[in-house]
Amino acid sequence: MYEVKEGIYLQGAKHRFMCEILIEGKVEKCYVPSSCKLEKLISLTGEPVLVTPVKKKNSELRYSLYAVKKRRSWILLNLSEANTVVGENLNKKCFGFLGSTKNMVYEKQIENYKSDIFLPEEKLMVEIKTVLTEEEQGFFPGIKSERAKKQLEAIDKLLDKEYKACLLLMALNPSTKRIAISDELKDSVQAAIDKGMVCKGFVIKFRNRKPTVGDEIEIVI
Repeated sequence: MYEVKEGIYLQGAKHRFMCEILIEGKVEKCYVPSSCKLEKLISLTGEPVLVTPVKKKNSELRYSLYAVKKRRSWILLNLSEANTVVGENLNKKCFGFLGSTKNMVYEKQIENYKSDIFLPEEKLMVEIKTVLTEEEQGFFPGIKSERAKKQLEAIDKLLDKEYKACLLLMALNPSTKRIAISDELKDSVQAAIDKGMVCKGFVIKFRNRKPTVGDEIEIVI
């Protein structure tokens, strides 16, 4: 686990991948590991946050935004970390429906589709998507995503070639109760489900400042 420090989120910077955080009495410009503006999804100003060291050598930034505290719970903000969290927890009972996790592979290229996690023993592709909201119900995708639609189309074609698939929707806020599929993807998700794709939702929660997989939540299509 990375070394984490606590600070206070001050404001976003002009560059969408940067923000300002008060850490140990000093204002630091920090890296924001997200391709979207997080403040459109969740309020951050004045909130306690966790940061981790930037590993890139010669970087002008020392820290990377990692999590924010809401209602006494930490919410993961490093969206790419979700894949690692799921992979580290695949042996949990809640993922028993996936079958054998032996020889798990991250980012497996299968024709024109890259699976976040591939389980070769099951010939199963696991696509992991994150949902960030302060409401009890989140939406996937939270903002329009042409990429997600293309990925589902690729999964649909591979299902015809005897591959299996699972779409895991991970709520970053442990207070999220359900995730609804947005209208733009309802037909694509349902078409893949009709061919055998499994769609499940879980929350990511923190234990001792380390993210892990929590309870399963409802998916609404």
